[in-house]
Amino acid sequence: MLDTVERTFGVMPLSSGEVAFNGLAPTRLNPSHGGSGRPGVQAAAEATAYSRTVAEVRYELAADDSEVMVSRNGAEHLRFPRGWRVTVDAAGAPTAVTCVTPRPVAGLLWWAGSTLELSLAPNESVELEALGVVARTSPGFSPPQA
Repeated sequence: MLDTVERTFGVMPLSSGEVAFNGLAPTRLNPSHGGSGRPGVQAAAEATAYSRTVAEVRYELAADDSEVMVSRNGAEHLRFPRGWRVTVDAAGAPTAVTCVTPRPVAGLLWWAGSTLELSLAPNESVELEALGVVARTSPGFSPPQA
């Protein structure tokens, strides 16, 4: 279960020494309350959070329905839209952004007082260097067929 959480919404150490922050926050609607947005259906938590220590660095990831914020040792470190996975190197610099939703996601990646505007298609990734795009790849997306 923990591995599933980290892949969708969490702090996931990678074998390369990098750390991935997955911003596919759980939906606010709690299915145990009986519906999907119908009047009278209660919503679950308005925001979620997850924390983990990786190589003696304490990360906390918090998200609501639109934005993800990552802190590093208690200080705000990254902000990005829900639906992206942001990968950082051991020093905390962003090295990649991937869209992890079945729909395009556009928004700003904030890091160290700077921002980068990105629009990513499903499964599309960009490689970053000093918060600049150096490569873009997209394997495409095939939605499930009914």
